[in-house]
Amino acid sequence: MKLARTLLVVLIVLGLVFVFLEGRENDQRQAANGNNAEIVTEKPEGSEETPNDGEKGNEVSETPENPDTPVTNEQLKGKAIYLGRIDNNSIEVKEGDNYVAYRLAPQIQENFDNLNLEEKGWIEFTYYINEHGQRVMTEIKKIP
Repeated sequence: MKLARTLLVVLIVLGLVFVFLEGRENDQRQAANGNNAEIVTEKPEGSEETPNDGEKGNEVSETPENPDTPVTNEQLKGKAIYLGRIDNNSIEVKEGDNYVAYRLAPQIQENFDNLNLEEKGWIEFTYYINEHGQRVMTEIKKIP
């Protein structure tokens, strides 16, 4: 009887661990894909408001052959905490309570090490959303 109770407790604990780990994996996948992520946008300092501010750019009619080609003409601005590099093509930032992955445009990839970004330091950046729904940074700078 004690053995049966012990086995039941072990199975319950293992079930709870599995459910917890599966939930964490889903959260991490959503953060990497940008799902449920809040987009933080700001107007550049010194810019004046125009009637077109906030409107979406014109859609590009053809599908770009390069995934780093913008789907729209819209350049978005953001401000976030830099967390680190995921790989040579991507970085992770924290926007509010959300963790978001950004692809790096080729010109940023080439000079990324020269930016001297500090983990958990604030950054400002410009980006667009490509044909795959990925955010691609085109400009990045450290905020002192």
